[in-house]
Amino acid sequence: MTDFDFGDLLFDLGRGRDLLDRGEVEEAFALAGDLFRRAPGNEEVFALFCEAALAADAPDAVPGAARRYLRLRPRDVAALEWLARAQWDLELTEACLKTCRRILELDPENYTALDYALAAMLELGDLEEAGELIERAARAYPEDGHLVYQAAVARMMRGGREEEERARRVFEEFLEREPDEVGTYINLMRIHHLAGRYAKVEDLFRAARDRGLDHEDLHFNLGLARKVAGREREAMRCFSRALRFAAAAGRELPEANFHLGQILRAAGHPLLALWMFQRELEVDDTQPAVHAEMAWCAEDLGLFEDAVRMARAAVERAPDWGVYLHSLSELLLKADPESREAEGVALRAVTLDPEHAAGWQVLGRAAWRRGDLERAEECLRRAVAGKGATAEDEGWLGLLLAERGRRGEARPLLERAARVYPFWDPVAEELTRIRGRPLPYRYEVRLVQRDREGRGWYRVLHVVAPDEARARRFALGTAASEGRGGAEIDEVQVLGFDVDHAPGVLWDSGPSRRRYPSPPPSASSS
Repeated sequence: MTDFDFGDLLFDLGRGRDLLDRGEVEEAFALAGDLFRRAPGNEEVFALFCEAALAADAPDAVPGAARRYLRLRPRDVAALEWLARAQWDLELTEACLKTCRRILELDPENYTALDYALAAMLELGDLEEAGELIERAARAYPEDGHLVYQAAVARMMRGGREEEERARRVFEEFLEREPDEVGTYINLMRIHHLAGRYAKVEDLFRAARDRGLDHEDLHFNLGLARKVAGREREAMRCFSRALRFAAAAGRELPEANFHLGQILRAAGHPLLALWMFQRELEVDDTQPAVHAEMAWCAEDLGLFEDAVRMARAAVERAPDWGVYLHSLSELLLKADPESREAEGVALRAVTLDPEHAAGWQVLGRAAWRRGDLERAEECLRRAVAGKGATAEDEGWLGLLLAERGRRGEARPLLERAARVYPFWDPVAEELTRIRGRPLPYRYEVRLVQRDREGRGWYRVLHVVAPDEARARRFALGTAASEGRGGAEIDEVQVLGFDVDHAPGVLWDSGPSRRRYPSPPPSASSS
C-alpha cells in the first residue's frame, strides 16, 4: 500500500460496509473497486469488492479480480468461494464446478463448495462424483435443511431404487414440516413416477392443488404418469396446461412439447407432432431425441430426404448412440434403395448396439443385393429377433426365404407382414404364388341407405372381395336383402390386401344416426 495508510484503509472499508448496509450498492461497488485497485492483495478489500459486485448485479467483475487476487494468495478458500458464487450467477456451470473441486481439495467439508458442486452436477447431469459428495455433506451437515434437501435431489437424479427411496424419505419429512413448498411435491411426484406408483403421483397432485399450489411441473409430472399409464388424452391435457402455465410465467417448458409430439405421432398425426417437436427445437436444439423423433415423423409423411437430414442431426449430437445410427441407416436405404452409405452406417450401428433390429435389416438387404444369401439370411434373422423389430423385418426375411425355396417357413412371416403393411406388393405377390390364388382386397364401402319414405342414412361396410366391382355387389346385396327402400354407393376405398378372410361382408355399421342430406326441392315441385 503506497498512496494511503492503514487508517485510510480501515476508514474506507467501514464506509463501504455502511453503504452496503444502507442498500447503496452502486456507491459501495465504486468505492470497493477503487480500494481493490490500490490494494489488490488485501483479504478484506477483496471480500468487500466481491460482495458489492454481486449486490450491484455485476458478477462479471469478480472472475478477473479473483484471478488477480489468487495469483497473490492461491490457497485462499474464501476467495475461491466468492469466485464460485460469481461463476454460478454468470451461468458458468462447468467453471463453477471446477472451482468447487479446488475448494474441496483445500477444505473437504466446505459448505459453499458442497452446495454449489451438487447444484452444478445436477444442472450438468454429471453425477459420477455426486454419491461421494452426498455422503460427505450428510456427515458434515446432518442438520442443515438446505444441504440435506440438495443432496436428496442429487440422489433422485442419480437414479437407482435405493437412492430414490432415500431421497423420498427426505422429501416426505420436509413436506410434513413445510406443506406449502411446491418443489417438494414436484420431486416426490418424480420419484413415484420413476417407481411406477402412478396413483401416488395423482394423490400428490391433488394434495398440492388442495393447498392452492400450482406450477407447470405439477401438471407436467401428472402428464408423464398418465402417458405411461396409457391415458394419452388426459396426458395431452396435462402437458397443454403445463405449457400455458409456463408461458404465463414467462418460462419455457420444451419437454412438454416433446411428449405432446410423441403422443400425436403415436395417434397417427405426424404433421402435428412435427410442429410440436419444432417448437421444442426453437428453445433447445441440442437434444438428439427431438431430431430423431422429427425424422420418424418425416418418414411417416413419406419425406425421406428430410427424414435423413433430421436423422443426421440426431447422430451429430449423439455420435456414439447406436439407436440413432440404426435409424439413420434405415432412412438412408428408404431414401435410396441402392445407398452404399446406408450399409456403412449400419455397420457402425451394429458395432455400438448389436441388439437393435434396424441396422441388421439394412445389412441383410445389402448382402442380398450382392447375392450373398447366407449372410443376408443371418442378418435378417438377427433383425427379426432384435430390439424394435417390426413386421417389415419379418416381411424381408419371408421374401428372402421364399426366394431360397423355403416357402413353408416364409408363409407365416409374409402373412404377418401383409396384415401390418397391406399395400406391400412384393409380399402380396409372393403369398399369391404360395397360396396358388390371388389375395383378395379389403374395401370400405359407404352406402346411403334409404327407407320406404325415401329418407337416407349413411351406412359403412367392410367387405373382402377380389376386386372393387364385386365389393360393390356384396355391399348392395347386403342392403337389398334387408327389404329396405334401397341403397346407393357413396364412396369405396381400398384398405389393402386381406390374408385372413374369405370374400364377404366382415363388418357392418348399420344405418347411422347421421342423416344423409335430402336433395333441395326441384323447380317443378314448388
